[in-house]
Amino acid sequence: MVAQAEMVSSERLFEAWYEFKKGKSARRDVQEFGRHAEKHIFKLRRELISGTYRHSPYESFFVHDPKRRHIRKASVRDRLVHHTLHMTLRQIYEPRLYSGVYSNRIGKGTHLAVDALQSAVWKVSKNLKRPCWALKCDIKRFYDSVDHEILKGTLAKVIHDDRALHLLSHVIDSFHVEGTVGKGAPIGNLTSQIFTNIYLNSFDQYVKHTLTNWCSGLFGSSRCSCSTSQERPAVSRSSPRKLTLILTRCILQLATQL
Repeated sequence: MVAQAEMVSSERLFEAWYEFKKGKSARRDVQEFGRHAEKHIFKLRRELISGTYRHSPYESFFVHDPKRRHIRKASVRDRLVHHTLHMTLRQIYEPRLYSGVYSNRIGKGTHLAVDALQSAVWKVSKNLKRPCWALKCDIKRFYDSVDHEILKGTLAKVIHDDRALHLLSHVIDSFHVEGTVGKGAPIGNLTSQIFTNIYLNSFDQYVKHTLTNWCSGLFGSSRCSCSTSQERPAVSRSSPRKLTLILTRCILQLATQL
């Protein structure tokens, strides 16, 4: 069982600092924090241990990559907490996440996702000798739709330390979509990457193991699956246990036409 003291140990915080500052040494806020890094880190740890840590407001700006995205940037000390939590959650959840998910995971990524999808198409179609359907879709406004209570409940099934859960809940609740309390994950946060993979894991497992005739799972940051059926497969738009997702830009076609 993961304890909060282990999650925010001095060793972990300093390890997180060294990982965080890589490639950022020219940034003013990182330089300012780094001038007295040891003092700041020990003060931050005291706040985390005592329960007095409070997340600061986010800086807000837009980027185009290529579509317009609203980015929220946390302060250096808050991002240090994010890195610490990400390191801990990655160790806990990496063995539990569905292996067919390639986004935001060490040793995975887009190129390997494409290779895995190609291999699945060849396997399902018997080397293109039988029909193989593929569904490609996106989740509508996914980051804005993340339900905080569902995410916290999902974490509580694995993490049983109350103080650790309190810290995780505080970081989750540090952001919400304007006008919608209890919903949303900030794009640009390191914690959002691991939180959303954990949040979607039940859906990923559901598609893999429950939907009839679906065999290859989900690949990449967009979801794409292959079916062994020669008929167009039925598509479920929600997953079990109250997690409801709205799929958009769905394209169902023969995998050979991808």
